[in-house]
Amino acid sequence: MAAVFPWLDRLIPGLAAGIILVVMWEMLTGGIHLDGLADTADGLFSRRPRERKLEIMRDSRIGAMGAAALWAVLALKSAALAAVPPPVIVPYVVFAAASGRWAMVWAITFFPYARAEGAGSIFHGERLLPAAAAASLFWAAAGLWLLRLPGALIILPAVVLLNHMLCIFLKSRLGGLTGDTYGALCQVMEVWVLLLGSVLTRML
Repeated sequence: MAAVFPWLDRLIPGLAAGIILVVMWEMLTGGIHLDGLADTADGLFSRRPRERKLEIMRDSRIGAMGAAALWAVLALKSAALAAVPPPVIVPYVVFAAASGRWAMVWAITFFPYARAEGAGSIFHGERLLPAAAAASLFWAAAGLWLLRLPGALIILPAVVLLNHMLCIFLKSRLGGLTGDTYGALCQVMEVWVLLLGSVLTRML
């Protein structure tokens, strides 16, 4: 998918090409993580008690905060993609997607589930730590290979730090994490990697 960006960039202005790539990206995943992002934003920023927040997150309807979160994430992804030089866009898109999936593995392993049951509860169980260790090693190796030094040495710890801080924040507000928050973490980490890439590729 990311391989088409250099061709798009030659035919279409950068931001428009970025938007097209983001649309293709989200279509491939069926928008499942975007749905989690919207539900998380609606519940988290509702200023209601914990139980009410979780109820709001179960509601399939989208509210104002959910719509704002979707707009912000899609706009930031498109702008960041337009700012990353085309020759390195493929490694950054691949690593951004990998970082989003790794973020969910980290959250599932080290943070409790907020509900007694739910879509995300099926991922909790025994032997999570070995799987998380293997996923982390693979993710770190992919980062070193795709991004090279010194970019990888900056982006890898930045992703770990932000993801862990967000998990702590979500736990403090919801009593744990849910399937929706996993999707939200995935989206935020994808944006974070692309934003860092848009800055670092011009500095290093």
